Amino acid sequence: MKFILKRHKSKDKFSFTLVEGNKTILKSQMYASKRNAMTGINAVIKNAPLERRYDIRQSKDGRWYFNLKAANGKIVATSTFFKTEEELEDVKKMLKDEIENTTIEYIEEE
Repeated sequence: MKFILKRHKSKDKFSFTLVEGNKTILKSQMYASKRNAMTGINAVIKNAPLERRYDIRQSKDGRWYFNLKAANGKIVATSTFFKTEEELEDVKKMLKDEIENTTIEYIEEE
């Protein structure tokens, strides 16, 4: 599992995704600076092990997702969609168990 920290040159903004293999697990908002995006990554690492930080939702079309929230209640990342609640729970378990072993890759958009 790794974070991909990306600089969007056209917007001069930063964002991150958390991926497992070639599958995206979480996405962030856009940040004005690399430092703020790194703060977001650290917030994911800190809050992912805590069950109370997961706000589980179901979309209008029946797919499942969650928002990972910080202690102040702000959303730090949003998951991709899952077909079943069981898939969502499996990903939550993986995050809780493995988040501290993630790496960070930095890329710049062309």
